[in-house]
Amino acid sequence: MVIWLKVCTRALSWALLVVAFATHVEAADIYVGPGENLQAAIDAAQPGDRLLLAPDTTFVGNFRLPNKGSSEVYITIRSAAPDAVLPPDDVRISPADAPNLPRLRSPNTMPALTLAPGAHHWRLQFLEFAANDRGFGDIISLGAGDSSQDTLAKVPHHLVLDRVYVHGDPVIGQKRGVALHSGATWILNSYISDMKGVGFESQAVMGYNGPGPWVVKNNYLEAAGENVLIGGASPKIQNLIPSDLEFRGNHMTKPVSWRSPILPAPAGVSAASGTGGSLPAGTYSYRITAAMKTAQDSWVFSPRSTEVLATVSNSGRVSLAWSPVPNALAYRVYRGTSAGQQDRYFDVTSAAFTDSGQLAGVADSGNWIGGGTVWTVKNVFELKVAARVVVDGNVMEHCWLQAQNGFAVLFTPRNQDGTSPWISVRDVTFTHNLVRHAGSGVNILGYDNNATTGQTQRITIRNNVFDDLSGSRWGGSGRFVMVGDEPRDIVIDHNTVVQEGHILFAYGGSLGSERTILGFVLTNNLFRHNEYGIMGDSHGIGNDTLNTYFPDAVVLRNTFAGGNAWQYPANNEFPTLSQWQAQFVDYSNSDFRLVATIDRNNHRIVFMHASLPRPGCWRRPQIAHFLGVC
Repeated sequence: MVIWLKVCTRALSWALLVVAFATHVEAADIYVGPGENLQAAIDAAQPGDRLLLAPDTTFVGNFRLPNKGSSEVYITIRSAAPDAVLPPDDVRISPADAPNLPRLRSPNTMPALTLAPGAHHWRLQFLEFAANDRGFGDIISLGAGDSSQDTLAKVPHHLVLDRVYVHGDPVIGQKRGVALHSGATWILNSYISDMKGVGFESQAVMGYNGPGPWVVKNNYLEAAGENVLIGGASPKIQNLIPSDLEFRGNHMTKPVSWRSPILPAPAGVSAASGTGGSLPAGTYSYRITAAMKTAQDSWVFSPRSTEVLATVSNSGRVSLAWSPVPNALAYRVYRGTSAGQQDRYFDVTSAAFTDSGQLAGVADSGNWIGGGTVWTVKNVFELKVAARVVVDGNVMEHCWLQAQNGFAVLFTPRNQDGTSPWISVRDVTFTHNLVRHAGSGVNILGYDNNATTGQTQRITIRNNVFDDLSGSRWGGSGRFVMVGDEPRDIVIDHNTVVQEGHILFAYGGSLGSERTILGFVLTNNLFRHNEYGIMGDSHGIGNDTLNTYFPDAVVLRNTFAGGNAWQYPANNEFPTLSQWQAQFVDYSNSDFRLVATIDRNNHRIVFMHASLPRPGCWRRPQIAHFLGVC
């Protein structure tokens, strides 16, 4: 009945417009079942059609969406499951929905889905995309990031990914979920996970060779390298800067378990000496490391096991055994001729090894230190080339010192390949976000310090909460903002910040010829001052740094808890740290709603301490459960 009504409606439209159009293709629902040729169905689909794929069925291939011509009517590829068992509009999909989703999977290291040059008006809904073979490359490639896409005419556009579940292999990982090299594109209500690797950067969403606009909204985005990266290579289209980008309501995270070694150390190691070998008499020391391949064939190693000793009285052998390590493909047996030392290792494929003295092994005189391989972690959100960007209402969490210095958010222009001097980051609005559990907060760079770029300009950071920026817990400096090499027009306003290190650290140039940062505004923020507060490279706390690096700065109505008023401009506040903490409902549990001691007519905090300076306005971010009072 539904199909009949659709066809009748289209037929009526055609009858009314027959004079204007010589031909008309009626839209249809086309079912694709197990074992059927999905690519053939894609090739045959016409604008308005819906390809309905059998749920819980795997379609294996390198599927390609063709350019269907000038029509602006979407073709939809989606699950055939009824809407009643699928997430409704604007509700994020999750792995629990997988039984109702068809699964697309690449048979090789190439993407499961690509598009022909200029392809447009495709909608993907209620689909699962599994990891590529051995975790290589992109699972979904919306456009091309290489020289095959060197003009705007070749860029795919008007693409919708709505409620799709994209995941790497939970054991070995995957380089990238979605490569975004397209024009108008929407990634909505989706779940992208297990993008992780060793020795290379991995991303949930990454793009650089498409003009935008892009909307990335209400997604779960999990990746080790960068959860979202715009840039990372130079655009192949001359003068292209991805523009008009929106990132709203996403949850960007890295599981804390990724801080631990990928493989556990072998346990239950035993060693027994015996006769029948050619090992000279003596005491031998052994430790075992497990090994496996992860995404893109990167080998990783576990921490070394506890040490075991065996004594050979005469010429003989030592038999070793241990408990198999899940997912391990091989083991490395380290041997030394005295406790705590090693002189060689042997590679084996089973959880047992006999050292008979007949194998030379590989000479290695290192020591027993070996903490085990971890996933390569960098940042949460990074812009290397972008213009007119809105980043609003996201949760960004879990970023630690590992392959980089622990900053969660980066606005840092990079002419990555030295071929795109037009690169810049400008006109970014970062609002209503919760950034938490990171080594540091925001890194803003004026120019690429390795190649020619444009200047970073007009960055606004307003109405956000930054919580638990801690070098002691997450590694790194614990800074809120690091800014250097001459960006301009930076506004930091109405943020609540709990950090261990500097509020602001400035750098660039040399002593006496520092690179200044013009148009800097710091207003209405709630800060812990800590030891150094605002400081610049080779300069003192507060006014010395502000006068040197920020000569026209506006620094007003901030609270520097624990700081000294004489070091800063007038019209800021300097309560003690305990007074500052007491203004929140539950500081220790990160509940930053303000207590009721507020003059709501004047919108001011009322400090119960006569020696405090005139109170200013403490406004809270309009984010999540926080309700504004100013």
